[in-house]
Amino acid sequence: MKISIITVCKNAENCIEKTFQSVINQSSKDWEIVVLDGVSTDGTLDVIEKYKEYIAFFKSEKDEGIYDAMNKAQKFAKGDYILFLNAGDCLYDNFVIENTIKKIQELNYPDIVFGLTQFIDNNNKRIEQYRGYKHKYYFALNCMCHQSLFYKKELFEKAQYDTTLKVFADWEFTTKCVVENKAKIESLGFPTSTYCFDGFSSRPENKKNIKLETVKIQKRYFGKIYPILAIDRFLTKNLNSIYQGIRKFIFLTIFK
Repeated sequence: MKISIITVCKNAENCIEKTFQSVINQSSKDWEIVVLDGVSTDGTLDVIEKYKEYIAFFKSEKDEGIYDAMNKAQKFAKGDYILFLNAGDCLYDNFVIENTIKKIQELNYPDIVFGLTQFIDNNNKRIEQYRGYKHKYYFALNCMCHQSLFYKKELFEKAQYDTTLKVFADWEFTTKCVVENKAKIESLGFPTSTYCFDGFSSRPENKKNIKLETVKIQKRYFGKIYPILAIDRFLTKNLNSIYQGIRKFIFLTIFK
């Protein structure tokens, strides 16, 4: 069994090396690295050249954004499962691949498995647990970070990332797989990636897109309860400290 680790990048000379290092230092060597570069103009290609002996496939070409690049890159993956670990993202420790393969086998090869994510913000760290994922309405509110999601290769024969979405196409793709295509998803139960809050979806300039795309995804897959989801957004924005205590109960208990 092999895991394809896909890295898409553009002008990432300051962060892509740590991504490569987190992979090549894995205790298991049952992985391949696929790199698709968006025609970098800094020193990114020099860093990639430095690690070429570890890279199974590399190509530099223009794309229409990060999700277009991810759609293209998965076509070159030869592994049984795919993990998108883009420039700057890192595996949590040196045993992630070894432990993930063991757990996938124990779980009888589900369509999707996900690990916990370590979030880093201004030197503060926390582990996101993703509780409640077995309930379909979990995906109406949020999703796992794509850096911690391992997809079976064949899932991409049924669905692709929606390139009309610029921030949340990963959320939409996972929701489509689980809610619409009935993919089986299971938790690995241990951290698999580290995510810093300076990534693409965390940038201030994407704030407007975040709101618009959240509405689009909720209407597309959870139209029957969309008015309630709109109220949820209002309460989260205006009464967050009070509302958060009962929010999960409402969606994971009442809506079955």
